[in-house]
Parts: sequence; structure tokens; C-alpha cells
Amino acid sequence: MASPRGAVYVIRCLATGEVYVGSTCNLAERWAAHRARLRAGTHVNEQLQAAWDAYGEAAFEFGIVEEIGDPRELRRAEARHGAWRTGRRARPQ
Repeated sequence: MASPRGAVYVIRCLATGEVYVGSTCNLAERWAAHRARLRAGTHVNEQLQAAWDAYGEAAFEFGIVEEIGDPRELRRAEARHGAWRTGRRARPQ
């Protein structure tokens, strides 16, 4: 059996360069949940929601910043990349 894996991901606003950073063991499910909340106008991150409302869904991309072999390390890895960065690209460290 393969070991569980996780990833730190970003949701990037292409218009501003701002990024939202998160982590998960299921990227497809997590991205779908973010999109659903953003489309409904109910995302918990007010800055991300405001950018989504201002620039529209087409101005956003979802990408992996860092793959994590041990899911117990996800929160620590996410913290290395920050939660919301203005005009900077999140990069693996």
C-alpha cells in the first residue's frame, strides 16, 4: 500500500499576484470546495473572496507549491509558505 501523501497548494490571483496558501491530502476535493465557496460568496478568507469578486474566476489558478510525504507535516509545511501573500509568488523553501 502506498503511503498517504499531501500537498501545500496556492490559489493565485493572476491580476494581482496575490496567493492564498493551503494544504490537503485531496487536492481535487479541496479545490472543488474552495471554488464552491468562492462562487457562493461565502469563503472564510475575506481577502481571497474580495479578489475573486473583483476579478472573477478566470483570473485565478490553482497549483501545487510543495508535495508532502507525511500528512502529519502538512500544517508545518503550510505555515512555511504563509496564508495570504500580497503580490508575491509562493515558492518551495
